[in-house]
Amino acid sequence: MRSPFGLVIEECMNKLLSLNNVSLLFVRRSANMAAHFVAKMSYSFPGRLSTNNMSTNEIGSGSGNGNGNGNGNGRQRSFRHSDHQIREMEWFFQRCSHPDMEQRLQMARDLELAEPKVKYWFQNRRNQLKISALKAENEIWKKECLRLQEENQSFRAISSRIVVPLLRTVEPATSALLPGVQFTEELKHAVMNIASQCIVELRMMCESREPLWNRANDGKAILDIAQYNRMFPWGSSSNEHLRIEASLWSTYVLMNSGDLVDTFCDAEKWMQMFPSIVSKAKTLHIVQDSENFNGSLYLMYAELQTLSPVVHPREVHFMRYCQQNGEDGSWGIVDFPVDFLVDSTHASPFPKCWRKPSGCIIQNCLTSDRSSVTWLEHVEVQERPMHPIIDEFVNSGTAFGAIKWLSVLQRQSERLRSLRSLNASDYGVPSLEVKSDLMNVAKRMMRSFCISLSSLSGKSWMALPDNPEDQSMKISTRPSTEPGNPIGLICSAASTTTLPYSYVEVFNLLRDIRCTTQKVDGGLKENFLQELARISTGGSPANCISLFRIYHANSTQECVLHECCSDDSESVVAYTALSEDGIAKLGTADSASIQILTNGFVLVPIQQGSGCLLTVGIQSLASMNPYENLSLLGAMASQRHLDEIISRIKEVLSGRTANK
Repeated sequence: MRSPFGLVIEECMNKLLSLNNVSLLFVRRSANMAAHFVAKMSYSFPGRLSTNNMSTNEIGSGSGNGNGNGNGNGRQRSFRHSDHQIREMEWFFQRCSHPDMEQRLQMARDLELAEPKVKYWFQNRRNQLKISALKAENEIWKKECLRLQEENQSFRAISSRIVVPLLRTVEPATSALLPGVQFTEELKHAVMNIASQCIVELRMMCESREPLWNRANDGKAILDIAQYNRMFPWGSSSNEHLRIEASLWSTYVLMNSGDLVDTFCDAEKWMQMFPSIVSKAKTLHIVQDSENFNGSLYLMYAELQTLSPVVHPREVHFMRYCQQNGEDGSWGIVDFPVDFLVDSTHASPFPKCWRKPSGCIIQNCLTSDRSSVTWLEHVEVQERPMHPIIDEFVNSGTAFGAIKWLSVLQRQSERLRSLRSLNASDYGVPSLEVKSDLMNVAKRMMRSFCISLSSLSGKSWMALPDNPEDQSMKISTRPSTEPGNPIGLICSAASTTTLPYSYVEVFNLLRDIRCTTQKVDGGLKENFLQELARISTGGSPANCISLFRIYHANSTQECVLHECCSDDSESVVAYTALSEDGIAKLGTADSASIQILTNGFVLVPIQQGSGCLLTVGIQSLASMNPYENLSLLGAMASQRHLDEIISRIKEVLSGRTANK
């Protein structure tokens, strides 16, 4: 509560501010005391305060003609400018708020005023504007503060009802060998005998037809388990808690057998060849090696995934053996389990998976740049509860089956073929170096998108806080400190849903960047789009890499790198924004440092019916600190973004169906 003296001081300040010829300056207490002392002494020495033969009554006061007039009793008469003087000074103030001495003197002569009065009027006018601006700004901040208080209270109420689980990282135990196990000559000989037996089983299963394999209506091969147990009694399993998945498929790929064998024997190359299936791979031990890979044997570890947060990845340890048939020159690559060597007691966040003799037979064609590949996928998997929307997708073997592996291999071989030369369908790529850099950035972009949808290194997904019961929409975080990625905490959010529309129809919608960015992802709204470069990556026109420049309505620009790849088992659309600095690095040694943060879509056809499974994945930089926890606000923002994207996709598809 203010004192009576404080109220008097406030009233005096308000009255002084209303005067046109008074300038207020707030000074320290010591200076204020000195001013009081000088004022008291001025009563005894009035001549000390006069300048240019002016009396004390003339300072800061006077009539309209600029000359001060006393009122006879020692007090100064208040001075008021005329309307004409105010109009003229206001007119000049609008054009120049800080007149110099020459301008003030000229104005004083024109308006018949003393120069100090002109000076004080401009000072007061500037102070009035400053005070008005401060008052307006204070009102804005008051309203913003009230809004934030209300929002804070609402979030406190929400957070009191919701428990957000902490994101934890579980490192899988990749040191597979049991303590004390060493590959002695006796052990190596025993393992080589098992490998020889498994390569025979692989060739027999790949060459057999009925009754071991029965054909379904859609042409897929179905394994007769009873017949398999009769043919290969050593491979039969009696564990009722394991689900058996078996599939067989053949196709041609645009790679020779030598390059394929080299890819399968190198864990890093194998992982790069299957980015949407193999999220992590490592060679744990080289049991036997050879220059041409014939007879090579490796102990390997892998994490296998499907691009959806609701499908459990699979962790597997296995032996990989390569052998060339001396009669026809074909190669056999077989994977088989190593339970007697692997420590299976460690806790794992993934379902355990055992690769029964699985692999491929590679035969060179008449032309040296093509190969015929027959793929066998035969595994036993621990039963885990699954989300209803993907139950059929996984149990039918489609998620990890032979068709999936061969479709990705065929698509990647076409992509590698395109990388080697400039094609007639390419444009906007002046040299092979620029094309190679652009394709490598797109490869990194696709790899980043696949990682964002995986559970790489035990990364845990959690349900979104607004609806923890909905397990089809999840979120995760990972620290990013590697070059080529934004430094900070990367938030990945993904959702899988079913759409009652055909696989081809939905893919044609999502691969069109105009429709994707304008009506689905909210990026373009009445903006101009220019395709700067285009690279064909396969036989289908839909498989391509494009670089677009977007001219926004607010005169800003951005570049978007966009890649589509599609086959009968899966379609992926990925895109990322590139800065102008990133574009300038293409074709230079710094192209590997181009920062990318990928969003995209994954489509999988549903076997029964005409619908498809859609997975939407988005990434954002949640914090500049890589090790900061994700806030509730960040999680809810990602959820809203996902909901908007899926709603727009359904809205566009519904509108197209209605217009047919």
